[in-house]
Order: sequence, then C-alpha cells, then structure tokens
Amino acid sequence: MDLIQIVALTVLAAMLALVLKNQRPELALQLGIAAGALVLLLVSEQLVGVVDEIERIGEQFGLKSDQLLVVIKVVGMAYLAEFGVQICKDAGETSLAGKVELAGKVMIVAVSIPVIASLLRMIASIV
Repeated sequence: MDLIQIVALTVLAAMLALVLKNQRPELALQLGIAAGALVLLLVSEQLVGVVDEIERIGEQFGLKSDQLLVVIKVVGMAYLAEFGVQICKDAGETSLAGKVELAGKVMIVAVSIPVIASLLRMIASIV
C-alpha cells in the first residue's frame, strides 16, 4: 500500500472520529486506535525491508550483528513509544503520555548501554 492510500485511510478515519466524538467519544478513540494499528500493519512490510537494508549496510562496514540489533531495537522502541504517546494524547491523557515518553527514553538508554560501553572502550583504547 502506498502513502497516498494510507493518508486517505487516516483522513477518512479522522473524519469519522470527528463525527463520532460528539455522540460516542469512546468509539471515536477506539476508531483512532484501530486506524493507527492498521497503519502499522500496512507499513510492516516496508519495515522488514528497512531492517534488511540496515543489516546489509552493517555487514558492508563490518559491524557486529548485536550492535545492529540494538539500533533496530532502539528505532522500534522509539516508534512504539510515540504510538503510545499519541494514543494517550488522543484520549486527553497528556500526563500519561508524558509517562509513556519517559518510559520509552529510559528503555532506549537501557538497551543502548552495551553499545555505549563498547564505544567508550574503543575511545579509551585510542587515547
């Protein structure tokens, strides 16, 4: 599915959500979540291609597969956290959205520690 179709789908879902928001706000929120999940499913094939390309580039430059896995995890965690933040904001829960954002950042740092340590060891060996 191309970007034009995805944009059309999301605009349609947004218009339907606006109509529903006055009458049944809980259904409007569920529609938004479902449309967002559908978009994620529609772009999942593209994500597989991106991961494959990252692995190919990593092999070309001699990067270890565990380091590449961390990069892929970090990107995935960032997208997932952003998705959660946007759902919370759509529900009017900005405080909760901030907590999801904080949790995403903490998890990203935690996953990145091995790469950071490896980088520091490399810098220390040069100096």
